[in-house]
Amino acid sequence: MPTEPTSEKKQSLAFGYLRERAYRHHLEGDGLRVNSLCSIAIAQIESLANENKLLIRLDEVRWCFIFPLYWLIDSYMLSAVERGLKSIQKSGKSDDWLHSIIREYHFLISQPLAGCSDSFKALQDASLSELGEDHQCEDLILLTHIVELVWFRTVRDAGWEKLLDHWLTKCPAWAKKILLDLKNRLQIQTRLAAPNLHSPPVTVDIVKSLPKEFRLANLWVQILFNEGKAIDQPIERLNSVTEPDSALCGIGLGNSGDCIN
Repeated sequence: MPTEPTSEKKQSLAFGYLRERAYRHHLEGDGLRVNSLCSIAIAQIESLANENKLLIRLDEVRWCFIFPLYWLIDSYMLSAVERGLKSIQKSGKSDDWLHSIIREYHFLISQPLAGCSDSFKALQDASLSELGEDHQCEDLILLTHIVELVWFRTVRDAGWEKLLDHWLTKCPAWAKKILLDLKNRLQIQTRLAAPNLHSPPVTVDIVKSLPKEFRLANLWVQILFNEGKAIDQPIERLNSVTEPDSALCGIGLGNSGDCIN
């Protein structure tokens, strides 16, 4: 005869169900639905915490604090995330290392023009050893988006690269390739968008050494150097491999007659 699940297990299953739906909508690119599900989860966390009935830890529900910062549309979810983090902390169900890094992520999003000297130290000190394979999607969003936000603030002195290199020494093996790919992309992005003493401007010859996954960077370089005829070939190549409903087609590149005319 099956046994009745414990209250903790019931909460875990309920939040797990919401997470699976949010994860699916994230992969579909439906940020509105993701935010709606995260809002429901955070409201429930607040209610349970206020009644002293919250039985699961931040580690298990980190998704509902990370996804809405990535898919941010307005200030409502900023406030919701802040309230939810405070509720979990007051309930004693917070995990210090995770609470700290999500709080800094929240700061970088909510204060786009502020410096990040204090955040930079907190992020460097963050423990990444407890990032789990069961949370790869949200954990990789957390790491990569933070690096991109730090890039925006420290592109001139390569502070973002110092943070990323430091994280590469302590992150789990499954996260390293993603971070290395991000490093390569941001290095090229810096030379394209914000060249400086550390990162000289690109030359047109760089297209020969660009990884194939940086196919749009190829087009940007050709446009930058006004190489009109050289753009035709990569566009034709993209046309043959790009799905009509993909993001690339949305900006005018794809294999549908409606994409490029």
